[in-house]
Amino acid sequence: MKKQVVVIGGGYAGAKTVKKLSLDPTVAITLIDQNRFHYLQAETHEFIAGITRLEDVVVDLEHFCQEAGANVTFRKAHVDAIEFDDNRIKIGDEYLGYDYLVIATGSTTCPGHQEPGRCPDLPPDL
Repeated sequence: MKKQVVVIGGGYAGAKTVKKLSLDPTVAITLIDQNRFHYLQAETHEFIAGITRLEDVVVDLEHFCQEAGANVTFRKAHVDAIEFDDNRIKIGDEYLGYDYLVIATGSTTCPGHQEPGRCPDLPPDL
């Protein structure tokens, strides 16, 4: 039986993890991201300057997973909860079990702000 790997987050780290793990036929990988597309922010300046096309700075995560192999699936969803004790995540009314979980959801920067946990310019619900 294949080990179930869930990767939350389809940014640079999540995509790289999926790509690497997809080479192992003993695992089944599910990539979950609330967006279908990942924008390559580090390359965006090339698109703005007219050097590259939009397709060169946007990754379609569904297509990316299909290309990665038969052992990879993509779910466009928001993870509502992670139940570490039960090795499962909650997506809406559904639970998805895992043997291994990778949390690669990225971060939010707050330049020049020294107080941990809050960015003064963000709404209070973030």
